[in-house]
This record gives sequence, C-alpha cells and structure tokens, in this order.
Amino acid sequence: MQEYDYVMKLISLPMEFYRRGNISIHDLFKESNCFFLDKTISKDMLESAIREHPYCINEWLKYSADKRTKTGWYFKKIEQDYCVVGFLASKKENNIQLKFIDCVEGCAVFIQHEIKDIMNTQ
Repeated sequence: MQEYDYVMKLISLPMEFYRRGNISIHDLFKESNCFFLDKTISKDMLESAIREHPYCINEWLKYSADKRTKTGWYFKKIEQDYCVVGFLASKKENNIQLKFIDCVEGCAVFIQHEIKDIMNTQ
C-alpha cells in the first residue's frame, strides 16, 4: 500500500467509525495498519488529501464534538472559515488553543494530534 492510501485511511477514520458504529477509534486505527505514519506522514500530506476530500472536515468536527473525555484534543469550527484546535488538560493552565483561518490546516493538525494520542494509548 502506498503512503497516499494510508493518508486516505487516516482522513476517513471518522466516516468508518460512524459507519460501523460498534468499534472504537483506537481499534479502527489499529485495523488500518497505520502505526508507522506518525513519522512519515506530514501535515502537508494530510492537508493535500483533505483539500481533495473536504467533506472529511465535517466528519472530524463531528467526531471531535462527540468525544466523551475530560482531557484531550478537540477541533471546533467557530465561523465559516475559522477553526480552533485545542487541548483540554486536567489543569486549566495547561490548556492549549490554536486558531486557524484555514480549516483544512486545522483539521490536519487535529488529525496529527489525535493520531499521536491514539498511538500513545495503545
């Protein structure tokens, strides 16, 4: 499988998550065999794939909104082309919030952080 195919699997994880309904995002990531990607897939590669398939932004926004955790990364659309990627920490002073005028870039950054978190909980 080529890198592009793995990138497509990554940006499609929320769609598969909702389609199947009975599997965790962790297990989907494990099934995708994408564990090596954190070092080889760049933000630019993710952005390129998202630009080709912009519908996935809404899927990642929905996935982020549906997460049921007290800590972790989130992705929110504030206005038409204004997004926020943030981290809710157990201590409020450790929270992070990054603003993006380009929601494609914000989505790519969120995916990178989310995948790293998933890999760290395996």
